[in-house]
Amino acid sequence: MKSSRGGEKVVDARRESRNRMIRRARIAFGGICLEGVMLDLSASGARVHLRHAEAVPECVQLHLPDGASIPARRRWRKDDQIGFAFLAPLPHGAESIGHG
Repeated sequence: MKSSRGGEKVVDARRESRNRMIRRARIAFGGICLEGVMLDLSASGARVHLRHAEAVPECVQLHLPDGASIPARRRWRKDDQIGFAFLAPLPHGAESIGHG
């Protein structure tokens, strides 16, 4: 649980824990490849900071910091951040990218 400003408790409903990081990531779609920064990663998705987040379509190929690539669907976008859900299993060991 997290505490909000008003003192009330907010439940974190995420299914998996997220590994926070600041690592390079690339988002590819339609022959275009945009550079971004991966802010966190879980077994089922990722949050990416991207300068031109509004340009990203619903389905992309997300290139992870370790060089792996995974198809992903945009779940949300707020300002310069995008949340992605993976459309395939995360490559073995990829969820530990931000550690070490």
